[in-house]
Amino acid sequence: MNSIYPIYNNIEENTLVISTLGQFVIRRGDRIISFEAKRSYKLWEFFKFIISNRGRDVHGDTIIESLWPEQDYNDSRNSLHSMIYRLRQLIDNNSNNTTGESSIIFSAGTYSWNENTDCWLDSVYFEKLYETARHISSSDPIQAIDLYTKAIDMYRGDYLPELMYTEWTIPLRNYYHRLYVSAVQELISLLENAGSYEKIIEVCEKAIQLEFYKEEIHAAYLFALIKTGSITQARSHLEYASSVFQQEMGIDLKSIMPKVSLLPEIENNDIDPDLAVIQQHLDKYIEPPGCMLCTPEVFRFLYKTELRRSERSGQPVFLAMFVLELDSSNKAVDPRECMNLLHRTLTINLRRGDVVCPWNDQQYLLLLTGLNADQAVKAINRIQKSFESNCKLPAKLINEIKPIILTNL
Repeated sequence: MNSIYPIYNNIEENTLVISTLGQFVIRRGDRIISFEAKRSYKLWEFFKFIISNRGRDVHGDTIIESLWPEQDYNDSRNSLHSMIYRLRQLIDNNSNNTTGESSIIFSAGTYSWNENTDCWLDSVYFEKLYETARHISSSDPIQAIDLYTKAIDMYRGDYLPELMYTEWTIPLRNYYHRLYVSAVQELISLLENAGSYEKIIEVCEKAIQLEFYKEEIHAAYLFALIKTGSITQARSHLEYASSVFQQEMGIDLKSIMPKVSLLPEIENNDIDPDLAVIQQHLDKYIEPPGCMLCTPEVFRFLYKTELRRSERSGQPVFLAMFVLELDSSNKAVDPRECMNLLHRTLTINLRRGDVVCPWNDQQYLLLLTGLNADQAVKAINRIQKSFESNCKLPAKLINEIKPIILTNL
């Protein structure tokens, strides 16, 4: 494996370790560098941009236009020079670099990541594990299973999830997500050939947390449960997953998985009234990814809960609103179609933990937490842009967002 890429446990103490999948963290040994300037949002945004564009020389103007298009050019340019100086101090300090070169190279007006920097990047490790496993899956399936397992364990979530609403991260986020789904499916296939159904259950339970809407993973999970004798759990999961698919996507999961849903074990409707079984199901309950959809009553409760949490933590909470304005005289416009599009747009573009509520027939309310003001506005603007680009009907979408504070509730 060392010929592929250093294993995390074998990394030298002074090697720069960069995590990007599921969480952004930079560390060297026991020192967490990204926490030392955690309030410097722009500084780390620039670092993430350079890392994401490694192997390329990026002009300073391109960086400014990509990261801070709304700001004054001269201010952004001065800020960029200051950030590079600070980053070099943070990153190059105590490095193993013996050439004297910085990790960030400047040449002829362009910036680039120094490929000779002694660093370990999880996305690179993940990609190399996947490619190697795929290459040897036919000739050495046992080793391929080991490599695929390491790859999916390395993938702990989306690439740079804190920049979910930033457009330049989308291609890379989609790329690594596609590799992850392929790795899971190919690993399941190898495990099925080996008859390792307990391992398939373990793999699927983790995968469903990150990729809920892949019916192939649910099918493999159900087959493995049946093969191991967990019939009640298989029935329960099929009913739960089917209800989510129907509610969120309008898809009858049972109709697209007939080989599973028609199995005699699944069709048997005997229910075990044992409380221990119910507890087992609750302990293994798998939430679908994405935002939380709720009723107005639940939204009011969560609104108050988040406000009280905000008062303790000091983190802002943002209340947002989307309102559809429709021409009532135009009978060709179906309000339900517009609201369904808005519903899909919200669920696709929001994160797990964001709260969404259909307030009435033409209005949605949102609760956004864990974001600063700029990020919250970017999130709303991205939803607006996505809706407008996909809506083919004469409908106007209005949005508003505001920070909220705890009052006499």
